[in-house]
Amino acid sequence: MAYVVECPNCSEPFLRKKRKIFCSLACQQTTELIRYARRKRREGTFDRPDIMEAIRIRLSHIIGNGGYDKRARQIPDELRSKIFAEADGKCQNCGKTFEVKGDYRPTIQHCKGASHNDADIQAWCFRCNMDHALSLLTTNPTPEQVSERALIVERWEAPQALRVVDDDELWPNVWRTFCPNQLSMDEFEDLADYYDSLCEFNTGSADGDAYFAHVMDKD
Repeated sequence: MAYVVECPNCSEPFLRKKRKIFCSLACQQTTELIRYARRKRREGTFDRPDIMEAIRIRLSHIIGNGGYDKRARQIPDELRSKIFAEADGKCQNCGKTFEVKGDYRPTIQHCKGASHNDADIQAWCFRCNMDHALSLLTTNPTPEQVSERALIVERWEAPQALRVVDDDELWPNVWRTFCPNQLSMDEFEDLADYYDSLCEFNTGSADGDAYFAHVMDKD
């Protein structure tokens, strides 16, 4: 069943099917980012370098790419092994030798979005991967991107949450009210399981830093 509803992030109407609360990945991840930033501001850890980088990275993906679809970028283990073997232990962007941990640990870089074509995938170090993500916003942003960024920052800096989806303390308790009311009890339970298992950082049902881990676990 599908019907028209209003997105709780952008207020635009969209044709919703079950398991969809937001009209787009960008809207969903915008609210996740705002709740995370508001939580970190309240905790007094917003200015921590690693926290700030995580926020900047997700902001870059939202504005530059319309969000980061991690599941779409997952690649088979065989292809991953092939890419790393071809890199011969070095970052294919900066040439530094890979390390087990830290900024020079190996990651997969999708050079053309979520393409799984061998020619579009390379082995990059974590630092190059992060810097590329940040460049999505810092390299010649359009006036529309500058405006979008300002609106998002305004929402996480507001003394009181401007939208219910911005409230990191309230949203985990009310998000289910935005689900389709036509769902049967079994469908509703499946939907709750879907959000709790795949979007714990979105509903707030898990530790607050699950969102940080999700953003920084680049692939």
